[in-house]
Amino acid sequence: MPETSAATQASFEWTPNVEPDLAGYRIFSREQSQPYDYADPAWEGMDAYCTIYNLDESKPYCFVARAFDTEGFESEDSMAGLRIQSTALFTSCKMNLQHYILLQ
Repeated sequence: MPETSAATQASFEWTPNVEPDLAGYRIFSREQSQPYDYADPAWEGMDAYCTIYNLDESKPYCFVARAFDTEGFESEDSMAGLRIQSTALFTSCKMNLQHYILLQ
């Protein structure tokens, strides 16, 4: 019988950006030693919190968040290097996007 890994989730919360033209946030995920695919966010929305589902608890993941504005400009990565070795042991993370300036 093949070995299977349980799917799990990771939750994030951050201080909201206060820019008047804020359009939302994007969370990007990747497996360790893989590049981020900035064209394919794991989550996108206006809330200052999110949950990423269906993660393989046997794999280490890295996450970054970005804010974007109404003109489509996007901030730099919030926490490059946020790495989770075992999602089974990870429940949540708080990030601060309030001071990230949108690139123009």
